[in-house]
Amino acid sequence: MVKLKWVFLILVWGLLFQCSVFKKEEKDNTARNLAFLTLLQDKSCRIGEYTFIVKEGSVSCSEDTIEGSGLLLATKEKEEPSIEVKIKLKEDDSLFAFYGASDEDLKTNGSGFRFSKNSAKAFHFDGTPGGVDMPDIFKPAVNIEKTVCLEIHSDEIPPHLLAWSSNCPNPPNSNPTFNSEDSGSEPGGTSANKGERWGFELKNSKIILKVNDEKIYRE
Repeated sequence: MVKLKWVFLILVWGLLFQCSVFKKEEKDNTARNLAFLTLLQDKSCRIGEYTFIVKEGSVSCSEDTIEGSGLLLATKEKEEPSIEVKIKLKEDDSLFAFYGASDEDLKTNGSGFRFSKNSAKAFHFDGTPGGVDMPDIFKPAVNIEKTVCLEIHSDEIPPHLLAWSSNCPNPPNSNPTFNSEDSGSEPGGTSANKGERWGFELKNSKIILKVNDEKIYRE
């Protein structure tokens, strides 16, 4: 009887210990999940219906505004990403870039546009080094704050780059200020796009952003 009593007590103790371990593991898993969600929240940015993962740097997001320095990748793919953006370049080294027709490595494999206080360029990842100038879009020596309309068609080879030197036209039209297919405006490059990922790069800058549901260039 004594032996049976000890066996019973050992079994009960084992069950209690196992329950306590499971509860601890559950608490630990919950804590880890909450920490992950908090980290993800800190590393993401939502503008309207679009969410962007902050892959590099640190930015602040509020409603339609992104500010700071960082690389942002949209979680939702777009074949023809189109934006209206008010660019505020705050420092001498400020930069804003809009990438599309890419995989997740936007800066290496993307096509798009770059704006600084000294230049405005359209580029392809395999094109003319530095891209081509867009003097009619953005005059950095005069304007360090400018609203432009930008569009990248990743279903063409090379991707088709279009820009308007103002708010996006409404209704949409086929008369962009810059068209990469115009003579002397093509920034080199012949490769097909790398995908339909898109996003932005900011350095000491601020943007007020609207993502268009549909493309602006209709031709």
